[in-house]
Amino acid sequence: MAQRQTQQVHIPVRLVTFVALIGLVMLGCDASTATSDEATASPEPATAETTSQETASQETAAPTTADFRLPDLDGNSVGPPDFAGKVVVAEFWATWCAPCRVQAKMLDKLFHEVDPDDVQFLAINVGESAAKISPYLEKTPFPYPVLLDEGDQLMERYRLIGLPTILVVDRAGEITYSHVGLVDSGTLRLELIKAGMTVK
Repeated sequence: MAQRQTQQVHIPVRLVTFVALIGLVMLGCDASTATSDEATASPEPATAETTSQETASQETAAPTTADFRLPDLDGNSVGPPDFAGKVVVAEFWATWCAPCRVQAKMLDKLFHEVDPDDVQFLAINVGESAAKISPYLEKTPFPYPVLLDEGDQLMERYRLIGLPTILVVDRAGEITYSHVGLVDSGTLRLELIKAGMTVK
C-alpha cells in the first residue's frame, strides 16, 4: 500500500512539470511569431533622412570607369587611359600573396598568347614600395608594366577587398569584369572577348 501511495503522489508532479514545459515552448513560439509579424509589417514611407542615406550610398559606390594612373617602377604615371583602344587586364597583387603568384603564372601564359597590340596587361602592387618589391621582381619579373598602389588608395577607391583581384577594362575604359581570387585562363579569355578582344 505504501508503494502504491508513493506512485499516486509522483504522477501529478510529473504531469505538472510536463504542462509547464509545454507552456514555455508555447511562449517561445509566440515570441517568434510576434517577431515574424513585425518583420512582415508594411514598411514605413521613405523619409528625407532615408532618401539622403540612399543617395550617399550611391555616391560612394565603386567607380565603373578605369580612369586611374599610378607610378611605375621608374616613377612615370601610367594607367588604362594610356592604352586607349585596347582591352586592359589589371592584376592587383603583393609579394606576400601566394595565390597572386599562381595568378601571375596564368596571366604570363595568356600574355604570350594574345596580341599585345590588342590587349594590355598591368601588374598593380598593393601596399608595398618599389624598394620592397625589387628583390622579388629580380627573381620573378613581369613581362608587362608594374604599377604601385603603395598607400592602397586605388584599392579603397574601387572597393577591392582581397588579393589577387582581376579587373578587365574594355576599349572605352569601362570596367567589364572584376573578380577577387584566382581566375582560370579560360574564364579570363572569355571575359577579354566580351570586353572587345579580337578573336583570331
